[in-house]
Amino acid sequence: MSRQKLCELEDSIFEIKGYYSEILNDYDMDFTKHPTFEVMYITAGSCTIRFLSEANPGDIKLFDLQKNSFVFIDALTVHNMSVSDDCQIHHIEFLQKAAGQCLFPSEHFFKSNPVVNEIFKNEFGYIVSSGPSVLDSIKAIHALEGRKASMLSGEASYTTNLQLLLFELFINIAECSLCDRNKRNYGAIHVNKAIRYINSHFKDSSLSITDVAHVLCLNKTYLQKMFKRVMGVTIYTYINQLRINEARQILEQTDTALIDIAVAIGFNNRQNFYSVFKKYTGLSPDQFRKKMQKTNRRTFSTDYVSEKVPELTHPEQ
Repeated sequence: MSRQKLCELEDSIFEIKGYYSEILNDYDMDFTKHPTFEVMYITAGSCTIRFLSEANPGDIKLFDLQKNSFVFIDALTVHNMSVSDDCQIHHIEFLQKAAGQCLFPSEHFFKSNPVVNEIFKNEFGYIVSSGPSVLDSIKAIHALEGRKASMLSGEASYTTNLQLLLFELFINIAECSLCDRNKRNYGAIHVNKAIRYINSHFKDSSLSITDVAHVLCLNKTYLQKMFKRVMGVTIYTYINQLRINEARQILEQTDTALIDIAVAIGFNNRQNFYSVFKKYTGLSPDQFRKKMQKTNRRTFSTDYVSEKVPELTHPEQ
């Protein structure tokens, strides 16, 4: 089944399927998809979220979520998450159900809020942004769930209150995303110049943010902020994505020693190459090479068309 867009559900309301606030450490989740919509807000630490593209199933898009960042994920969107150090997450999952007699079906909400509808109708199946208003909405929903059993007015009142709080959450997500979009448009010219320079020099192990800022005659901190706003990733993440994509091609097409590959694409040592490659692909360089060799042999001998190992692309929001 392909993913479900929140804004395209007809005659639906939502019920909460899960909510929690917890600290994760040394956590790796396999790629998965599920029928629930979810929102995760980072209040401390950081985590990495990866998405498989529906339009190009071989592509992976990666986001490093920092404190005060959040992600909304449509139902049946393929994704995974990894955490190295402590990361505190506030999380809710909700599922659609028939609206019945509810006065506030989601279809009416999105039709009457075209800006919110446009934000949630994006082609990616997720929204990544930041803003404390989203956390406030999540906490309000958590609080309502805690009071559910003791509400004197019954199920109907709870359902109405939940829909209104979720609609407020959707508005806050859209406002934060729209604000980010406006910020990304500002400074895009500088970022495009930075990308051209990085694309030509990423194999140089001495390449630094200071170098890029100096070439562009920009303040280093300003460049970093503009790059993150426009591209959705840090400059270091972008450089590493270029290097890992290059490494994938070399591993798949040649028998070049791993240390030689590491040096050729800009890493100072094999250990750093190993750790970065596994972070971005989920496989070590050795595992990737063996997988591709096995796939190529099977394709050659049986005309079997194999599933490609996902290729990294740069996130667009």
